Amino acid sequence: MADSRSSSLSELAKYGFADLSSTFPKLEQLVRAVGDNGRSALSSLALSANPDQALNYLLNLADIEQSKIKKILSRQDSADRLCRLLGASEAMGDLVSRHPDLLANFEKPIDSLRSAADLRELLLASVSTKSTGSFDAQELWSRLRFAYRRELLQ
Repeated sequence: MADSRSSSLSELAKYGFADLSSTFPKLEQLVRAVGDNGRSALSSLALSANPDQALNYLLNLADIEQSKIKKILSRQDSADRLCRLLGASEAMGDLVSRHPDLLANFEKPIDSLRSAADLRELLLASVSTKSTGSFDAQELWSRLRFAYRRELLQ
C-alpha cells in the first residue's frame, strides 16, 4: 500500500506538483465538483507553470461557477488554456475569480486576436469620459487595466 502511495506521489511530482500531500484530496474535491472532467484536468494542470496554484484556482472557480468549469474542462483546448493562465499568474487568477463572467473567454475556441488598431480603439473606449464628462484618474486607470487584462485572456 505504501509503495502504491509513493508511486502515485512520484507521478504527481512528475506532473509538476510541489504540495504532494494535499494534491490528492484537492483532485478528489475537483472530481466531486465537476465529475470526470476533473480527472481529465490533470494533464492540463501539468501544462501550467504552477500546477498547485492552478488547481487551487480551479477549485475556487468550481465553487463559484461549477457548470462553467465543468464545460471548460470538458474541452481539452479550453482546459489547457485556463490551467495555463491560472498556473502562470496570480493576478489573472484573482481577476477571473472576482469576475467569473470572464470564464466565457474559455468556453469557446480562440477565433483570432484583435488587430492592433482594434485593440487601441477598445482600450481608448474603456477610458472615454464622453459619457460622464468627469475625470477621475483612479477610476480611468482601473477601467483601462481591466480592459487590458480582459483582452489578455483572449
